[in-house]
Amino acid sequence: MRIGLDARKLGPTGIGRYVNELLQAAVKLDPTIEWHLFVQPDYRQTIELSLAKNKQISFHVTEVGYYSWREQFGWARELDRYGLDLIHFPNFNIPRGLRTRAVTTIHDLTLLNYPGRRMFWGKRWLYGQVLKRSLRQAAAIITDSQDSATDIRQFAHQNGLKLGHRLQVIVLGVSDYFWAEVRQRELNAELALLNLVNPFFLVVASDFKHKNVILTLQAFAKLVAKTKSLPHKLVLVGRFGVSGVTEQWLNEHESIKNRVLIAGVVNNETLRALYHQATALVFCSLKEGFGLPILEAYAVGCPVITSNRSSMRELARGAALLVDPTNVTTITQAMSKMLPQSAFTKTKIKQQSLGKKIARSYSWSKCAKQLLKIYQHVIS
Repeated sequence: MRIGLDARKLGPTGIGRYVNELLQAAVKLDPTIEWHLFVQPDYRQTIELSLAKNKQISFHVTEVGYYSWREQFGWARELDRYGLDLIHFPNFNIPRGLRTRAVTTIHDLTLLNYPGRRMFWGKRWLYGQVLKRSLRQAAAIITDSQDSATDIRQFAHQNGLKLGHRLQVIVLGVSDYFWAEVRQRELNAELALLNLVNPFFLVVASDFKHKNVILTLQAFAKLVAKTKSLPHKLVLVGRFGVSGVTEQWLNEHESIKNRVLIAGVVNNETLRALYHQATALVFCSLKEGFGLPILEAYAVGCPVITSNRSSMRELARGAALLVDPTNVTTITQAMSKMLPQSAFTKTKIKQQSLGKKIARSYSWSKCAKQLLKIYQHVIS
């Protein structure tokens, strides 16, 4: 097979991480596949070294931007010239007029319900149009959870589209990295780089509205106010802009600002150390396509607080403390239960053990194996 892969978003988060993990697993499963990656000029800064040196992989540099007019009007002709068996787009934006068979992954439809400040009505309309055309055009559609599959089918039904068996759920995996044994001094060294000596709660998110970070900040502020001598900090990992809503909220609440550390996007070593040492992961989004941080936290034995809705409820399976993400008090109460002196300790230990068992059932190898079956079906 000669497979094309839109890898323009290669990187440590989101779609880029999905591409990296899938590709690393897939090249081990079938050494006969030729992979053709379409990448940005700076791709060497973000791609894994093992992939950069892999002889199965060819790199084709493009300056076609994500969500650009050129992507939709003109890029298809360039892609078709390679004569590939299929091209996998790890997002919904299949170029207009593409003749090569296309497979797409639609992680979620969050932008339809939580469009964000920069997504004015015209841009939202265009998003819907591209999504509808991609659903019509794709030979196979992949999504990460049953919750996202339900949303996609509802969207398709509302727009008179029939998906049939083209839509399939392939759950994500936990990187082997998070299962590795780590010495305490290595963990301490990573946290020292962040100047982090206090116990802490961990949030892995971003400034997007559906990530619900402001409510988590409010819940933490309530916990600080009601718990005497609480030594904890709240550590935020992910993309948080200097002028973003989180920073603005903190500037308006000086009393809690020195308790919050915005670590930004971190490398795997630092992220693993944070999971290992956190009192709990607080992952209280309003909507998630999957919720990979939950599984990663499970793998290292980090207690998890998450939302009782969407795909997060699918992943919880009794190993996480579920909360109403719209209720500040319930989040505060859940965080309080995670403190060492809480009577919830025995239950928490049972949940951690169950979480590890659940995480073992999710792997990128399984994910890649299912994906390769879909490729074969599309080509045959």
